Amino acid sequence: ADDLAIGPDDIGPLRLNTRLRKQNTFYLVNTPVFWTLAALPMFLFFGMLVYRRRRLARAAIDPAERRRREAQHMAMERLETAKTHLKNENNRDFYDEVSKAMLGYVSDKLGIPWSELTKDNVRSRLESLGVDQPKIAQFMQILQNCEMALFAGKANTESMQETYDNSLDMLATIEQQLAQKPTSAG
Repeated sequence: ADDLAIGPDDIGPLRLNTRLRKQNTFYLVNTPVFWTLAALPMFLFFGMLVYRRRRLARAAIDPAERRRREAQHMAMERLETAKTHLKNENNRDFYDEVSKAMLGYVSDKLGIPWSELTKDNVRSRLESLGVDQPKIAQFMQILQNCEMALFAGKANTESMQETYDNSLDMLATIEQQLAQKPTSAG
């Protein structure tokens, strides 16, 4: 019967403030984590709707119009590749990329098919759009420099840097001049 004896240390103090919930219980409902997880499916659903709508709108654009809109971006990507070749002093690949960037730009931007992409067609098309004569001459000079480097072997690092800088300037100028024209592409 000594086992059942209650001593003064066995009885705890009286609690005046009692709660009717279990101790050490984690309540997720009132936390930011709960609300974030609850809202996540809704955000994903609306995100997918927006993505699908944009994808359908992009698919509805005429391919020629899409090429015209993305012409400068594609040319800049090619010029970035050319810049890498410039740093590595890889002459042939550099001039090849610059040539493709410039010809691809006018082909896409002006709607000239590759089969009809001659210097005379490019010149006349740029003239008809009101691009300044000095800029047209500069554009033709860039193309001639690329041809000379590719087919005649005339290339050095200094002329490569000049060609690269002129190409960047040329793209920016043509883009600016075409943007000022209300009927810039046709």
